Amino acid sequence: MRISACHLRKPLPGIAGISERTKAGLQRAVKAGKTLGRRAVAVDVAQAHRLQGEGMGLRPIAKQLHVSVNTLARALRE
Repeated sequence: MRISACHLRKPLPGIAGISERTKAGLQRAVKAGKTLGRRAVAVDVAQAHRLQGEGMGLRPIAKQLHVSVNTLARALRE
């Protein structure tokens, strides 16, 4: 009978420390001044509101501003 690692109750030696080491590395990066996560996308909200006032929908506005529809919608909500 074969037992895979995911079926064991006790973690295997050497595997238990992966998440702790990852968290420690992230904290070290933040202390060093690194910015974590994706870069923020700049959306010209004033232009988007102006285009909405002219009767354009979200999809054409997003295409014109070179952003996704979801990014545009999120920026307009904020």
